[in-house]
Amino acid sequence: MIIEKSRTPSNDTESDGTHTPPSPRHSPPTPNQVTQTLLSDTTQQVNLVRDRVDMLDIDRKIEIIMSKLETKDSEIDLLSTEIKTAYNTIEQLQNRIVELEQHRCGSEAHQHALGTRSTPLNNLEIRIYERLYVPISKMNTR
Repeated sequence: MIIEKSRTPSNDTESDGTHTPPSPRHSPPTPNQVTQTLLSDTTQQVNLVRDRVDMLDIDRKIEIIMSKLETKDSEIDLLSTEIKTAYNTIEQLQNRIVELEQHRCGSEAHQHALGTRSTPLNNLEIRIYERLYVPISKMNTR
């Protein structure tokens, strides 16, 4: 009897605790499980496609915005150039006005000294002349 017990494999493996019970056979998935698995896979694929489409849409919008920014930068550069040109033109005009006023004052003083004038006076020039030159000339005669 001792020999028989040692020959039985189930007794030997049970004693050292390494034996695992045989796994039950997997039953085939139910139609509901198959449908849910397919839906889950399809949902994941749809989500991936939607994410790719969303990323492409975002990339396209970013490209459009970048293009608009480049256009605006170009417009700003052009406007800046035009403003600089306008400031230079204004400065040149101011310098020319100063030159003309100096020339005019010099020629008016010369003409006044001679008692002649090449152009007729307008009302404003007459009032300025009466307020400035007439009192000065009265002061000089005293």
